[in-house]
Amino acid sequence: LEQCAKLSTGQPLFELCSLHKKWLRIYAENVLIVSLKGSAHPSLRNFRHRSDTSTTGPHRNHNLVVLEILDYCLSTVSELEDKMQEKINNEFKEHISFQAERDMFVSHRSETARDAAPSTTARTTWASTGQ
Repeated sequence: LEQCAKLSTGQPLFELCSLHKKWLRIYAENVLIVSLKGSAHPSLRNFRHRSDTSTTGPHRNHNLVVLEILDYCLSTVSELEDKMQEKINNEFKEHISFQAERDMFVSHRSETARDAAPSTTARTTWASTGQ
């Protein structure tokens, strides 16, 4: 963002915004959510299927990790929007919005929180989830 803004604060920076939106959606839907649903991809094979409702073990821990990642993405998307609006020319400012991406992360976060078995999540020793 900083490097692009040094070169141009017009159309190229606006196009970078569109590129960020595209990859945020791909990351959320094709990486995070796919990992919750299970996948044939070798790096995701060890995760249990989303329909496994066990409240212990790798499924719950993975849901909690994804929940934390979704929270992080949600906060950084807002920061990214602020930075973009700060750097871009006035003619493009009104067109810079990451609201759809925030809504997507909130929706996925709600689903993931529901699947993380909230009744046991409240009793989770958070320091032990990384073990």
